[in-house]
Amino acid sequence: MRIILEFYCTFLYREKPIDYGDLEDSMRKNCLKSGLEDVDGFITKCIQLYETTVVRHGLMLVGPTGSGKTRCYEVLKKALTSTEGKDSPAGTPYEEVHTLY
Repeated sequence: MRIILEFYCTFLYREKPIDYGDLEDSMRKNCLKSGLEDVDGFITKCIQLYETTVVRHGLMLVGPTGSGKTRCYEVLKKALTSTEGKDSPAGTPYEEVHTLY
């Protein structure tokens, strides 16, 4: 219940949208480099994944086959890596992402 309250309270009472400028631009560029369309809905999902990683230590991406789970984290990983060192909206720098396979 607490997770739901945290999410919806933040979502409902957010005064203005957060500007992810550099990160969003990098996501769009990485989509195009990967042969994907930079659809707003997909970019929003990538940003939601980023926001989740900021407030949680771990997460699982679940959903039906072909729903974009892998592409979402791959685009986010490339975007964060290419914006390494630039300041996020929170004032902390973006960091390179390392994944283990």
